[in-house]
Amino acid sequence: MKKIIFFLILLSMLLLSQIKPAAAEEADKTTTRRFAFVIGTNNGGPDRVTLRYAITDARAMMKVLEDLGGVLPDDTRFLVEPDRETFFREMSRLQEKVNQAKSGARRVEVIFYYSGHSDDQNILLGGDRVSYKEFRSKINNIDADVRIAILDSCASGAFNLLKGIKKKAPFLVDTAYEMKGFAFMTSSSSLEASQESGKLKGSFFTHHLISGLRGAADMTQDGMITLSEAYQYAYKETLSHTENTISGPQHPMYNIQMSGKGDVIMTDIRKSSSVLVIGKNIFGRVFVHNQENILVVEINKPFGRDIEIGLETGKYRVINIRNGNIYESRIALTEGMSYQLKINQFKETKKAYALARGNITFPPGKMKNRFQVEFFGGFSTLNPADLNLRSQYETEHREFLDYRYMNMKNAGELLFYSRDTEGVFEKIKNAIPRGFRFKYFLSNSIAISLGFSYISREKTSHVTHRYTIDDIENNINRHYVVDFETSPFTLSAAGYIPAIGIHMSKKLTRSVDIEGFLAGGPLFARCSYYVDYQSAPLSDEGVIVDKEYWDVGVIEEKGKGTGLSLEGGVRMNLKIGENFAFFLEGGYAYQAANKLSGPGYSTLNYETRTWEGVWGIKEAFKDGQWGSRYFQLPSNSWDVKKDYVYYKIGNFHLDLSGFRMKIGISYRF
Repeated sequence: MKKIIFFLILLSMLLLSQIKPAAAEEADKTTTRRFAFVIGTNNGGPDRVTLRYAITDARAMMKVLEDLGGVLPDDTRFLVEPDRETFFREMSRLQEKVNQAKSGARRVEVIFYYSGHSDDQNILLGGDRVSYKEFRSKINNIDADVRIAILDSCASGAFNLLKGIKKKAPFLVDTAYEMKGFAFMTSSSSLEASQESGKLKGSFFTHHLISGLRGAADMTQDGMITLSEAYQYAYKETLSHTENTISGPQHPMYNIQMSGKGDVIMTDIRKSSSVLVIGKNIFGRVFVHNQENILVVEINKPFGRDIEIGLETGKYRVINIRNGNIYESRIALTEGMSYQLKINQFKETKKAYALARGNITFPPGKMKNRFQVEFFGGFSTLNPADLNLRSQYETEHREFLDYRYMNMKNAGELLFYSRDTEGVFEKIKNAIPRGFRFKYFLSNSIAISLGFSYISREKTSHVTHRYTIDDIENNINRHYVVDFETSPFTLSAAGYIPAIGIHMSKKLTRSVDIEGFLAGGPLFARCSYYVDYQSAPLSDEGVIVDKEYWDVGVIEEKGKGTGLSLEGGVRMNLKIGENFAFFLEGGYAYQAANKLSGPGYSTLNYETRTWEGVWGIKEAFKDGQWGSRYFQLPSNSWDVKKDYVYYKIGNFHLDLSGFRMKIGISYRF
């Protein structure tokens, strides 16, 4: 009996030992297993310059794949300066490990990364060569669901040309992806050099690719970086940062041959030991340095959305360059922490060294957003005194005619006389400037501009003098009313001003700066006046009583000429985003033209005259039975008529100067 019980117990233990691995194997089949094969080699052979940062780049790529890419340390193979034999031996071992993993995982993926020398046909491993054809054949022979090869080396784009390269639209992003096939990404085209940067302590391409994989490329903000997101980010940033280098622009390339659903997830930021969230209100270039002063991530942060960056725990220094100024913040990340970095946590600094990937120093790079366009309107004081003489003349001339009736009344020729006046002859006292400017920034504090503004004012008056008169003529009592209307009476002045300016600004706060400016250019001036007279002495029966004072007519004179414009002032700029700003501007403008000419015409009592002349200041004498009067008025007509005698006593001066206040909006790009 004891033997039977012992046999049953032994059999049960044996069955349980078989069931447990099967269950474990089934659990493994729900996961994706990822392998990383990383090579870094600075030595390209005796006829090649030794690289400085290829191994550093390879180590940084391995680190991000292990931190965020789901690659276990045991599944990473990191080769430093391998020869040809070592390369093929390790590739064969990788193939064996992949074959073993296929039976225990739902999916198997392999990521190859190479940083070093190459030419248009080979990878250069010291004095050895591995042709692209051999390398690609090895990759194709690995039985993985997804194979991704990333080459950061000169002329690496030739690797894609073995089967041709076709740029395709990025495939859809889907976390439940089922993609299968291969993807080859290279740091440059087949005819370009892949460039290192002493400032970055690494290559442009790998630096920006790693920044993208840590979160900068997360355009969908789902916490995961896909293959297409990583490539697009690396392409854009690499091209942007190499356009002005000696070797010229560098264009990363890719060749994707995949089928299935979704897009390959390269990294998952949510798996990071800690996450730095760069807040919505932060914009511009952002640089994240670790405790060793190594630049870990560099991004161009847009305004208006958060960006999550996956980082290790530790202390970091974050540098933000915006609007030409440098700001610094120091933070500490702990395990499992999601740290929200806000704009008010930065302090302005002058430490340009903070931009380096390492402990070297260098000034800020190429300034972006050098152009700015502005639109404005506002208010200006104005006193075109010579033109306003016409308004003064109309007032004084009417008063002079009034004296006739007063003298008649004093002489006993009138039984009754009264006068009522409605309205006054207005003068131009202000104007409305409006316009636009284009600015080009020579530096963050100095800019030059080309602008165009227009200032104008038209003042219209409606004046009526009403005279009520009783007199005796031929022993007959008469009662009549004289309405002398000047309606409308219009003065008009305008100036068109193209100007070149210089602007100097100083930052006051993160969003406010003060600016001084001086601008000058020609003034294209215009002026005119228009007078419409209507007067008829009528009796109660509507009969014209005194035809001598019956006037109906129009006078209009126009002028145009050129002059000089000089304007200076200060303004406050209030930033309302990465590119937009409001501004309030105040200053004084000297704008004057001294020689104007133009046409004129009149239709007085249906007699029409036209003329063309230079504007000047007239002096006029008028004599009457009741006295004489001296007048001054602007005009371009110099004839002598009736009892008026006109003389030119001075040149006409159109002055559009005044204090200016402008408000506007600007857009910098």
